Amino acid sequence: MGYGYNRRNWSRQARTPRVTVKVDPARFTTLLAKGLTTRDKDFVKSLQGGYAKYGSLTENQERVLCKVETRYDASVIASRNAFAAQFASTPAMQEQWALVLNYYTNGQGKGYWSNVVNAAMVHASQGHTYVPTQNVYDKMVGGKYGQKILTEAASPRKYGVGSFVRPTAQSMRTDRWPAEFVGFGLVIGLDDQILAAAKGSKRYTVLWSGCNITGFAEERHLCKFVAT
Repeated sequence: MGYGYNRRNWSRQARTPRVTVKVDPARFTTLLAKGLTTRDKDFVKSLQGGYAKYGSLTENQERVLCKVETRYDASVIASRNAFAAQFASTPAMQEQWALVLNYYTNGQGKGYWSNVVNAAMVHASQGHTYVPTQNVYDKMVGGKYGQKILTEAASPRKYGVGSFVRPTAQSMRTDRWPAEFVGFGLVIGLDDQILAAAKGSKRYTVLWSGCNITGFAEERHLCKFVAT
């Protein structure tokens, strides 16, 4: 008895018909009369041309059209402007945003929220300050990792400039330290960046003994050096 496929037992599945939606063509002209970005304007014109040709939109096209309409709704714009004004007049919000944004730009969060990070970098290259929307701010700053970053930033430091430190026994098993250093190091600077969403992630600039090499070290990888 053979085990080959019997083609007569297979039938080609019917293709699911595409669901289309009728809309009021005036929605395109009304939206295009507003101050759309180049990207949004090109998108709406594309939908307008497709609708003129086919007489309908797909469900997904109509869904995105609704999102663009909401983005340029007068009440939404007013709310966005109010948040931007609050952000600009509240240094604490700016500091928290800068800490969290830096985590996603240069820290272990790199790769996430890349659209926001890229937009902020473009603004910075043009000499402008990027102002997030309230939705983005609430999700990034108020999110799990954003809160860990802020909690760590608000906690007191264990060491100050002039402190003598050494690597913890556990961290000595890694290759994060200069191969030439001997025993201990001197804290010569404090770094405000929090690049890891973990307790003890404050950073220090340390001058290591025996090699005169300086480098960054996180608090969780250090302990107090006591001469014997």
